[in-house]
Amino acid sequence: MDHLCGNGRVLSKHKQIPGLIQNMTVRCCELPYPEQACCGEEEKLAFIEDLCGPRRNSWKDPALCCTLSPGDKQANCFNTNYLRNVALVAGDTGNATGLGQQGPTGGTNVGPAPGSKEE
Repeated sequence: MDHLCGNGRVLSKHKQIPGLIQNMTVRCCELPYPEQACCGEEEKLAFIEDLCGPRRNSWKDPALCCTLSPGDKQANCFNTNYLRNVALVAGDTGNATGLGQQGPTGGTNVGPAPGSKEE
């Protein structure tokens, strides 16, 4: 969480990952350091539950993680197939005026278009 709570931008080939990172940073970065990791894990599990539940048809799941039972197996599948290769690029956001809505990690909040599928 220490890396996520600093200034940086998330790079991932999976369109859903920046939304997960935003959820984690908004809710967890204000907490005391010892509580951040637990909070981040809870946010990740809630995000996975949402992606595999109500938003199941809004993205492609080539690793078939959503077919696994919710819990450790499903979370491990997401970790291995979707979260392992996420890159964080550190940087100073400077004056963000006029650059769009800035997320807590310093990246611009951009989500997939409604109804779009992840490639």
